[in-house]
Amino acid sequence: MNETTTGETRYITNEIGEEMTYTVGSGNIFADLGVDEPEERLKKAQATAAYKYEPQPAVIVTEPTQSGGCSGAPFLCHGASRE
Repeated sequence: MNETTTGETRYITNEIGEEMTYTVGSGNIFADLGVDEPEERLKKAQATAAYKYEPQPAVIVTEPTQSGGCSGAPFLCHGASRE
């Protein structure tokens, strides 16, 4: 197995034969960029990426609702229910 050292410069040849260089990262982009509190930021980014967003169906409301969520006519309300 080939061990990788963080910060190591490597070389690769692209499809058209040009040699390119890249630097091996640490696995934490925030640490690599020198951002404050990189571990905390990485955990927040991972939690955000893991969150599964499920869009709610849109409803066109043409009369005010009792809940006050979407009122007036016409409004496009995401996640609203028809009353």
